[in-house]
Amino acid sequence: MYRDSVYTWMTEQALRETYLRPFQMLVEDYDAVGLMSSYNRIGAVWAGGSEALLTGILRDEWGFDGAVITDYCDHHSYMNGDQALRAGGSLWMAGFTGGEMAYETGSNSYMQALRRAAKETLYMYLHVCVTNQAYADSIGDTSVVRHNFTTSVFGWRHLVALIDIVAVLLFALAVRGVVIDVKLRKAAKAEKKN
Repeated sequence: MYRDSVYTWMTEQALRETYLRPFQMLVEDYDAVGLMSSYNRIGAVWAGGSEALLTGILRDEWGFDGAVITDYCDHHSYMNGDQALRAGGSLWMAGFTGGEMAYETGSNSYMQALRRAAKETLYMYLHVCVTNQAYADSIGDTSVVRHNFTTSVFGWRHLVALIDIVAVLLFALAVRGVVIDVKLRKAAKAEKKN
């Protein structure tokens, strides 16, 4: 099935009763704090950039306080980060292809939307941390909350130092190669003159 940018035409009743009902249950009955928008369009508007869906229904009607992430954004012909942010989206799942994520980033309305998105994302993260901690306490096993990271002999600082050393060595080899090349060219020119 072709789901990328498909236009979905339906009545508002069908949308609410059939397609949005499971999401409404997650938000209202189960206190969901993270949702993902979709590729498709509702009518002519991309679902991830629909203010009617992300702000009007999800936040204003259902009282959703969490974060909304876009689906994988590799279709910049119709998926737009600025549109998603201003419509009520919180996170942009960037794709590997090029394209414009935002048309302008200097206005006050953009900064307000960015602050709102950061607040929603932090709320989601903290809510999940508290929920996981409460669950861990209830089962008496706190190892499920945080990974047990072991200290490695070869840590990230060692890795950065190794990368620096390799970079310096490669640079030195490149300079040596240029010097040898210059010497060989001079020798070849001197040989041609003789």
